[in-house]
Amino acid sequence: MRAVLLWIVSDFPTYAMLSGWSTHDRLACPYCSNYSGSFQLQFGGKACWFDCHKQHLPTRHCFRKDKINFRKNIAVKHEIHLPEPSGEEIWQTIQHFPTVYQGKPYGKGYKKPPGFGVTHNWVKRSIFWELPYWHKLLIRHNLDVMHIEKNVFENLFYTIMGTDNSKDNMKARQDIESLCDRPLLNPICDSNGKMTKVRGDYTLQKDDAKNVCVWLKKLKFPDGYASNIGSCVNIEKYSFYSFKSDDCHVFMQRLLPLAIRGSVSKETYEAVTELCMFFQVLCSKTLHIYDLVNMKRTIVQTVCKLEKIFPPGFFDSMEHLVIHLADEALLVVRCNTDGCINMRGSLKLRHATQNFAPQHPSSSGGDSQLSMFVVPSRRLYEKGGKRRHMDAEEHKKAHTYVILNCEEVPPYVIEFDKVAPQLYPDEPTLFLKDDHFADWFKTRVRMGLSDGSTRYLEILANKPSKYVQSHNGYFVNGYKFHTQMYGKGLVTNNYGVFVRGEAHIAEESDYYGLLDEVIELQYYGNGPHTVVLFNCTWFDNNRGVIVNKNKLVDVNPKYQLRSNDPFVLASQAKQVFYTSYPAVTRDTKGLWAVVKTKAQHIYEVANDGNTEAHEFLQINERFELPNEAEVFEEELFEEEEFKDDEHTSDDDDDDDDDQMVCSDPSSDEGTHDC
Repeated sequence: MRAVLLWIVSDFPTYAMLSGWSTHDRLACPYCSNYSGSFQLQFGGKACWFDCHKQHLPTRHCFRKDKINFRKNIAVKHEIHLPEPSGEEIWQTIQHFPTVYQGKPYGKGYKKPPGFGVTHNWVKRSIFWELPYWHKLLIRHNLDVMHIEKNVFENLFYTIMGTDNSKDNMKARQDIESLCDRPLLNPICDSNGKMTKVRGDYTLQKDDAKNVCVWLKKLKFPDGYASNIGSCVNIEKYSFYSFKSDDCHVFMQRLLPLAIRGSVSKETYEAVTELCMFFQVLCSKTLHIYDLVNMKRTIVQTVCKLEKIFPPGFFDSMEHLVIHLADEALLVVRCNTDGCINMRGSLKLRHATQNFAPQHPSSSGGDSQLSMFVVPSRRLYEKGGKRRHMDAEEHKKAHTYVILNCEEVPPYVIEFDKVAPQLYPDEPTLFLKDDHFADWFKTRVRMGLSDGSTRYLEILANKPSKYVQSHNGYFVNGYKFHTQMYGKGLVTNNYGVFVRGEAHIAEESDYYGLLDEVIELQYYGNGPHTVVLFNCTWFDNNRGVIVNKNKLVDVNPKYQLRSNDPFVLASQAKQVFYTSYPAVTRDTKGLWAVVKTKAQHIYEVANDGNTEAHEFLQINERFELPNEAEVFEEELFEEEEFKDDEHTSDDDDDDDDDQMVCSDPSSDEGTHDC
């Protein structure tokens, strides 16, 4: 048995200890090294990566010539390509270094290696270089996304909220005055020499900050989604305690765009939202190479947008490392695609959490293998629920929805579409499936029983019992759902339902609703077979669902879908929760923001002959950034402008000023009024 150490994931301080590359001072970035363009702040005194990212933009990007919103009188004309030293080249540099060092790399008694702090930041030779294959690996030390995300979030949130931990202090304003052309943010000095600063448009006013604190205190999450973030808020002093990494992860990706909407400038909101969407895509369950390539370019522009807004002191090494996360993810994905070992025939992993749901016991009997009857799910309370009778209309709707959404039935749906106009010539085409498909399907299945071609559909073709078991909640798809009425007064919010559209028509949009009832529908053949249905109140997806350009979704609870089909399969349902906005503006008044959640379970079960293929139940969800064309379309210069630049006189190059850089529904009343 042999083991291979592929790479190490650690936070940035541990990165230095394990790799031997010092993560302090101007050369802290192990990728950019001395090409980053970082510098020391005059008043802040720390290493800064402000205005160091224009060199990574496309050659014709308009930010390159901007001498006002970044460092004044500085433009960047040439795109820099960072060298990627191979393992052999790195080994040639560090092979004579000791494996341990005495003292601190920046201490007085430390003897610096040749070139340290100038061309590299190596302080020792990592012991991992003793592995014979270490120099052949494409990536050895991964950046910790959670650690970077936490630091970036805290810098953003505390600066926007204007807390004592804000990066927008008096020293930062002095650095703005010396580096930037932003007179409105320069410190004001009175006759006594005392300096004061005015509020930037990226910082909330006191009333808005109070509203955010109150909003966080009342916010309700689904079970297993996040900890009680409200416990980190001091409602009296309107201050915050330390956020945990998981809190920062949820807040950064889902809540921060909601917290600041309507309270900051449009430019600030869009830049921060783009950064949040970047982390959301990066941390999604499935990474697509196309998305990562797109993210690799868009994240540089997003960081540049932030540089136009926040002070130089805001940009430490954490904000810079963000631009390398997509590179690392892209490299790891390609490594796994090209060089991973195929273990599908032997791997068996089951990760059970509090939302884990095994095979429904009443669906496991019999000889039917239809997809409808093999969905892992369980009741909220095994002995709970009540038995009730469905009227004829409700019974027909439920049965019709079940057979239309069975994976094995689409060929018969196509056949019905062809013959229905002849069978029912006097009836509207739009309602033919709802009114007649169930009866036609039963007849069609009976016709095929003679040759056995439809035997597997016989149980489904026979109508289910009109007596159903009604429940207040269910575990399915890794979520814990409960109804609106059951959730009234609870500290959790588990009744938001989201179902993807495009069931039969490509133009259909997604549906959002509130769970009213969970129904167990019983089909009988060789034993009972259970189908779990959600009875929901749906929002009108034309008037009541709003999707903005950042792909954030709002719903207007006033507009409910007037539909005769309130049912959805529990296996189709994903969970969301709804929240009002802390700032009530013309754009947000009466709206609920939709926050999508991730399932709290993983199924990775290999097909080894004893396990059926239908046990692969975890569907990977793909998050996408805004359209690339929309992101870059307005940011590029015309080609003629650059032609003029190429013929600029030599006098411009000699100008000292024109330097070149080498580098709520959370409240119960609001929920049930709808």
